[in-house]
Amino acid sequence: MTGRRGDMTTESMAAECFAPEEVLAPEEKIYFLQEGGKKTRIGILKEMTADRLIVEMRLTDAEYAHGPESGARFHCAMPSEKCTYRFSSVFCASSPLPDHIWYMELPAEVERQQKRDFVRVPVPLPMQVTLSNLYGGKNKAKDTTLVDISGNGVSFVWKEPLEDGMEIEIAIPDLPAVGELKTTAIVMRSLDRTALATPVYHIGAHFAAYLDKRQQNQLVRCIFLLQRKYLERGLGI
Repeated sequence: MTGRRGDMTTESMAAECFAPEEVLAPEEKIYFLQEGGKKTRIGILKEMTADRLIVEMRLTDAEYAHGPESGARFHCAMPSEKCTYRFSSVFCASSPLPDHIWYMELPAEVERQQKRDFVRVPVPLPMQVTLSNLYGGKNKAKDTTLVDISGNGVSFVWKEPLEDGMEIEIAIPDLPAVGELKTTAIVMRSLDRTALATPVYHIGAHFAAYLDKRQQNQLVRCIFLLQRKYLERGLGI
């Protein structure tokens, strides 16, 4: 696999650009955020043609029926374990119900973001997590402790495992270069860290698909500062 390597500094994320057929994998999730919008939609890439991405959308019939207009522009992200693939695309058409298929313009190139985004820095900071309830609303935010943070996601302490793929809201106050980080995240794993009688889990959640470019850059700067502080503390500086 070959790519065009982007500019990189010690504080910035590394970005490489690829043709979509090189890196976009069928059956992987894609997160769609319409330009000017706030709600992220999730779909599964089913197929790529010469000029289209064919995506099965994870939407209710009602949500699907009120889809975007032809020509709507979207910021798109396909997360993986070690990087996130980002690209822009245009909504072209959709299939009639009962299918939930979007036809998106094939992007000219896909940007792979990695390295500092995925450096995990241990930072035991207070944070809040909000879960959805059975009625489609939100439960009251609960206080907990951050375990570590990267430019891609967080790990935090919880008393029970959470379902993979669950959408949650997180809020971390007073991060350097960021201030309060408040975003949606997707649960990726629940690791049992119980040592004594009280259950303890470390919940890993990704939020890369929910941040705009300005927030991404702020967070990359934050990770750099936190990592430097962590290393200085370890060296006794």
